[in-house]
Amino acid sequence: MKNTFSGSCHCGAMEFLFHTDKNASDFIPRCDEKLCSFCYKNDGTWISDSNGRLEIVKNDTVETHISPSKMWKAHFCKKCGTLCYGILEDKGEQFAVLRVRALDDFTADFSQTRETDFEGEPWDDAIARRRKNWTPVVGCLVK
Repeated sequence: MKNTFSGSCHCGAMEFLFHTDKNASDFIPRCDEKLCSFCYKNDGTWISDSNGRLEIVKNDTVETHISPSKMWKAHFCKKCGTLCYGILEDKGEQFAVLRVRALDDFTADFSQTRETDFEGEPWDDAIARRRKNWTPVVGCLVK
């Protein structure tokens, strides 16, 4: 892959790499905070690349919380509380959405975030959309 962006929690206990052929300027972050109280409270501005890869380097302090939709788990650091990414597990595979502010060397244009509204989306459609658009997790599967 052309680019690798490193990411971590605030204290450095969680580390990950986001491999993608895209440049940071190619992404338009998704911001759901107007419709999702979880995203509002946790600065949920997300990116993903279905052709990229998320590689977990260190996650010994991970603590997961089931998302409001009950479809994916939010991964926080137990030590500092930073939300780093969300992961959907489906049929033995994992797909991630990355919190932009957890990426250490990624410069996003927050003036061009896009809002989404998936309210009322059928369960199977929501899973299929995430499998299609989220970033595959490589290496060891995340707990």
